[in-house]
Amino acid sequence: ESLIPFDAADTLLDHQLAATLEPTKIRIVVCAVPRARVRERLTLLENAGIDPDELVPGPAALGGLVTLIPTLASNGPHLIVNVGARRTDVAIVRQGKLELARTISAGADDVREAGFQEGPFGSGAERLSRELKQTLASHRMHGVDEPVSIRMAGDVDGGAPIADWLAHALGRTPVLLELPEAPAGGTLYRILFL
Repeated sequence: ESLIPFDAADTLLDHQLAATLEPTKIRIVVCAVPRARVRERLTLLENAGIDPDELVPGPAALGGLVTLIPTLASNGPHLIVNVGARRTDVAIVRQGKLELARTISAGADDVREAGFQEGPFGSGAERLSRELKQTLASHRMHGVDEPVSIRMAGDVDGGAPIADWLAHALGRTPVLLELPEAPAGGTLYRILFL
């Protein structure tokens, strides 16, 4: 309960197996979400005429991209950064499995407000930069190599300014994540990252 940033009584938990580093240990990725947020999302989808089979939190949904983008199913690890206006979802996939998923409460608007600089301590842009670095450092502490690729998606304005900012923050240049052509009129992207 101490790890959940909201009331545990009003929380839904789910999990999935992650890639394992040792044959005698299992790693799982656990997601927690407030019940009210799930109700809001289900109502939004129902009003749009969509009846989902499942809801997957943003960063965990990024792990599902391995079925659409075969290069993400390789040994990796691969870092996927989905930059939103005020939040950024981060996922690390390795050997076709999600290893890490988290949301950072800062995004593209924070970076733009800082003039595509890191910004002063405590600013959204500085927090995003710091938490991205901490996420990668934490992942490496488990004996995992540096990501072999960094893919970015979301509110990236065609890529250049946000890509340059991410390259400075991470010390490596990200590549724009390109989804395959969506069936049925191009709704794949909206469904995955709704």
